[in-house]
Amino acid sequence: RGRNGGGEVSPHGGFHFSHVFTIMLVVLVFLAMVSHSRDDFAVLEGGSAAPLKNWIGLLGAHFARMSLYLFGVASYPVLLFLSVCFLRPLLAYPLNRKGYIGSLIAIVLGTTILFAMWPENFAGLTEYLGIGQASTPYSALSGGVIGQKLAAPASSVSCGLITGFIGKLGTLVVALVFLLSGLLSIWFSDWQPVVNTY
Repeated sequence: RGRNGGGEVSPHGGFHFSHVFTIMLVVLVFLAMVSHSRDDFAVLEGGSAAPLKNWIGLLGAHFARMSLYLFGVASYPVLLFLSVCFLRPLLAYPLNRKGYIGSLIAIVLGTTILFAMWPENFAGLTEYLGIGQASTPYSALSGGVIGQKLAAPASSVSCGLITGFIGKLGTLVVALVFLLSGLLSIWFSDWQPVVNTY
């Protein structure tokens, strides 16, 4: 039997006891993100003695802060997608995950860049999450620090590296190529074997 995720074909998917830890991890991450409160930032930084609001406590609050800081609002669709990928081996269908990590990175980058390109559209949400202010929407971390460095619009305080070289349309093309190529690869790795059984 091949190893899942190791680049070899697994002829039999399905549930194994080791998957209990995968399920536990996915649930903990989900709960940490949905219970995030911007008030927890002050607690983590020592500016408040209030109890943490995150359901997963100190670890959950740190994880949510790190995720939002790095990827911004894109954290939510990215983590949802990654959760599906982590849980896919539970289905009793073959896997062939050669090059899988590269595909996941491409999807994460593509999604993060897309969110970073239009920070003004997420100004209210970033303020609610504690990673931006509605009064200064172009400095909001809609795509986190990574997205801002790569694809912040020219109207921002600091234009993104990709945007500065090839403009907004070129940045959009880069983001879509990353995203669609990654999704296509994941489709062939994870879901085409499922479809082919019917």
